[in-house]
Amino acid sequence: MLVGFAGASCTGKTTLVNAVYEKLKKQRYNVAMLKEVARWVFEQYFSSYKSLDELREDKDAYYRFQKYVYGGQIQLENELLYQYDIVLTDRTVFDNLLYTITYCDVRDIFKLFKTLPAFGRERYDIIFLCMPVNAESCRDTFRSQNDVGLREYHTYLLYNWFKGWKNVAMLSGKITLEERVYNVIKTIQRWKRGNLL
Repeated sequence: MLVGFAGASCTGKTTLVNAVYEKLKKQRYNVAMLKEVARWVFEQYFSSYKSLDELREDKDAYYRFQKYVYGGQIQLENELLYQYDIVLTDRTVFDNLLYTITYCDVRDIFKLFKTLPAFGRERYDIIFLCMPVNAESCRDTFRSQNDVGLREYHTYLLYNWFKGWKNVAMLSGKITLEERVYNVIKTIQRWKRGNLL
């Protein structure tokens, strides 16, 4: 079962995924967590750049970065699905699409999609769309301030992409972390019993 957590920067995804992972482990589920692939790719291959903003100024390098992120996300999700019953992902391939559209040239976007395996809404069994939380709670040092400034725009894009998808559950940013965790766990348990969203 592949469970994706989607949302703009600073919507509490990482905190939520960590909390859900710990709770499911305590309940003895065979669960794995895939942390945000973009951070790993940046540290492994693009650490000569001082920041994500600096990398984005080099259009060719940023295109390669996005290509590695997409490929890495898909490969790691597939590998984990062979070993675990539940795989939680901090961000989805659709989040990667969001940043590609925001920061890459149109030609590069089409070039990127031609090199990647096709995927659709059915890639994830459940996607939790995290709506923005209080802006003051944002402590993301990897994403740029520009990403934080685009939170509303990115949220709008994701909301409209996912509208009508039966496998997407919306998580309000106005409820506590404990309530978010409870909602996620209950939704996963319902899905495993065959009661789809």
